[in-house]
Amino acid sequence: MFAITFLKFLKKIITYFHDKSVDMSELEHYINIVEEINPTIASILKSNLNQLL
Repeated sequence: MFAITFLKFLKKIITYFHDKSVDMSELEHYINIVEEINPTIASILKSNLNQLL
């Protein structure tokens, strides 16, 4: 489940870079899902989200 969630998050990042059509709230929602599974990875994503975008 973690791998699927993480892949969906990465797809949303790619879509954001390509189309600029992904809302930040969708990305934050996926970070919250990841946080339920693995809080360490979620904290890394949260801290680097602005740098990624």
